[in-house]
Amino acid sequence: WEAGVGRAVSTELDGEWKDCGKLFISTEIGVQNSIDPVFVCAEDHKYLFWGSFRGIYAIELTDDGTSVRQGAEPVQIAGTAYEGTYILRHGKYWYMFASTGTCCEGLNSTYQTVVGRAENVLGPYVDKNGLPMMDNHHEVVISGGYGFRGTGHNSGIVTDDRGDTWMLYHSYPGEGYEDTADGEQRRKNET
Repeated sequence: WEAGVGRAVSTELDGEWKDCGKLFISTEIGVQNSIDPVFVCAEDHKYLFWGSFRGIYAIELTDDGTSVRQGAEPVQIAGTAYEGTYILRHGKYWYMFASTGTCCEGLNSTYQTVVGRAENVLGPYVDKNGLPMMDNHHEVVISGGYGFRGTGHNSGIVTDDRGDTWMLYHSYPGEGYEDTADGEQRRKNET
């Protein structure tokens, strides 16, 4: 109940950031474990999505995005299997990427990245069969394998100058793999 969301501002992405204090803490907003925020612009509205294994929530922000809109209440968007959400619009759909499983157990981590989609930014988000993420249904996007474990908590989806789209997430080197001096991975005992 002590977790919360704060904000900071800067005139430059890599510049000095000024702490602007809290947006809210769990006890004030009534949502336990208020972590992992993501800011979303949808048409003329700004929203904050957040939450972790007690439900994913959204709330409308002021026009400048710096505080909760007066009278706005948290709306539960997804069930209790998720954390680390990222919302992306593509075509007519909104996609909610999230993480399930355990994140921080090294090679025993079961973290994976999942997704559901909706026609409205506030949902309902569903899997391919139309089953709701509110009931913890989803599609798996990235799971352990290819030398990695704990593949989750995506923090962004970006398109590079060539037009290739990349998802940023964290993971652990998987069993039988090791980091090389140049930051790459290879199978152990491979020359």
